[in-house]
Amino acid sequence: MLTILVSTLLFQYVQPSDIYTQQDSDLIKRNDDPLLPYFPTIVENVTISHGRKAVLKCQVENLRNYKVAWVRVDTQTILTIHNNVISRNPRISLSRPGEKKWDLHINSVQESDRGWYMCQINTDPMVHRSGYLEVVVPPRITSEPISSLVVREGDNVSLECEATGYPPPHIVWRREDGEDINLYGKKVNIVERAVLKLDKISRLNMADYLCVASNGIPPSASNRFSVKVQFPPMFWIPSQREGVYLGQDVTIECHSEAYPKSINYWVNHKGAMLVSSEKYEAVTVDSGYKIYMKLHIRNITEDDLSEYRCIAKNSLGTSDGSITLYEIIRRTTPRTTTEQTTEYVFKSHFDKNRKPGHRRKKNRARHREAGGQSDEYHSYHIETLDRNENGGNPVGGKIYMEEQGRLHSNSDYSGIQHHRPNLPQDEEEPFFFGPRSGSGCHAVYTAPLYLSILMYAKIS
Repeated sequence: MLTILVSTLLFQYVQPSDIYTQQDSDLIKRNDDPLLPYFPTIVENVTISHGRKAVLKCQVENLRNYKVAWVRVDTQTILTIHNNVISRNPRISLSRPGEKKWDLHINSVQESDRGWYMCQINTDPMVHRSGYLEVVVPPRITSEPISSLVVREGDNVSLECEATGYPPPHIVWRREDGEDINLYGKKVNIVERAVLKLDKISRLNMADYLCVASNGIPPSASNRFSVKVQFPPMFWIPSQREGVYLGQDVTIECHSEAYPKSINYWVNHKGAMLVSSEKYEAVTVDSGYKIYMKLHIRNITEDDLSEYRCIAKNSLGTSDGSITLYEIIRRTTPRTTTEQTTEYVFKSHFDKNRKPGHRRKKNRARHREAGGQSDEYHSYHIETLDRNENGGNPVGGKIYMEEQGRLHSNSDYSGIQHHRPNLPQDEEEPFFFGPRSGSGCHAVYTAPLYLSILMYAKIS
């Protein structure tokens, strides 16, 4: 013990500001006196992460009977002398990997170990080399973590994120979902500060926020803040009136927002709740504080043409929206029919051998002799017209009979009257009602009901 104490007195304390000056003077003295010990290399600076092991290396030439020591400069503490460890710090040790090498070991490095370390030789004057031990510390968030924060819409909120580390960490706020942060009416992707202030918070600020502290030393530190904004339900309805055709299927929809999560359902105009069945299919889709509601109604009837309401309830209130179904009248396209006319021509049974001049007299005589009977056929032009007398909407059940440009009607099909014309004095051919096409009978078919009647009449 006495030997160590005496040896300690041989070493001098050197101020940190004199380190580089004395290193330069050592080189000059080595050149002046080559028999003195010297340092062939410098003591390299070491950067090490907190908790790791640091090694400072020193190499000496031409030592002879001189001694080598390691000294902590800022605390004026002698750590080792030659092959002995002087410090009482259990984390300090010395190794001799070679005859000319003295390596200082510091286990489980702490921030307090940061500083200058000197390797010196007890010459007169003393010579030395110094190296700096840099201890870096990864960031660590010191503020108390808040897993979930529930506030009312319109409140002011402050999120704090304090962190330590060396070098001092840089703090950045961002949303976990990658969306922009609404800050003072502007949208920003990140906020670089220790405290994130959200004034007059709205539902748009409802999200999970990450506070990330980094200083280039891995790993980075982060803290997660879940912000929930409470507000009563509200609705947005794309269309409050829906036109439908009878017999079709229709889907109506409502969009609601609420927190805490609301209870959503549909009711009819009587207030009865509508559940999924053969007639209805109710569907809800959740997306955060938003809920999408759909009601599918099958085979619309007149009873379904009414008001439907979507309702949302939570602990802060109730809201609803209404949708009314009304009928769309189908437009019918008028059917166009083509009037077809078919002519049937029958020859009259007149005696071809009779002279034309005596035809009328003989016909009348034969008619009187037969008691008013005649074998002549007459043609009637009969139409069923799907119209009224003014040419407007259809009138069913009337039969029109055309005679010499006049129209006669009868509502009974079986009661068609026989109108016998007054034959002109000079008429030589049989007379036909309607268009003439020689001797015979003429029948016309007219849409939508086509009727051809061939009437056989005995001339009275």
